[in-house]
Amino acid sequence: MKRINSLNELRGLSAVLVVLSHIPCTNALLGGNPGGFAVSLFYLLSGFLTVMSSERSTEFFLRKRILKLLPLYWIMTSIAFAAALVRPDFFHTATPTLLNLIRSLFFIPYQNPNGMVRPLLDVGIYGNDKSFFVS
Repeated sequence: MKRINSLNELRGLSAVLVVLSHIPCTNALLGGNPGGFAVSLFYLLSGFLTVMSSERSTEFFLRKRILKLLPLYWIMTSIAFAAALVRPDFFHTATPTLLNLIRSLFFIPYQNPNGMVRPLLDVGIYGNDKSFFVS
């Protein structure tokens, strides 16, 4: 596939605009909230470029993605597991058991004691709970 550098550059610019829109003074300078538009543009361009990159072979594309993402996911899940063993009070949705670690590593859904279906490596902090930052 021929690279379309200008679209990659536009995608990078939209990512920077998303980051900048999280700074309160940026919204005041640019007017409104440009981050919403930038997120839409970023996903639109990413989807298009992803489809274009899989033009040659879907199997090649999937293999390349798996080899790119899976090792990092396994490393980060292992770090989250170790951290949850050491400081379980930092993790509101993770229960660090060997079975949960195996389920997380192999994408097997399971329900944690909070009643949520979540892997060990969860995304962000839910609600306004900032207790993670206070110790």
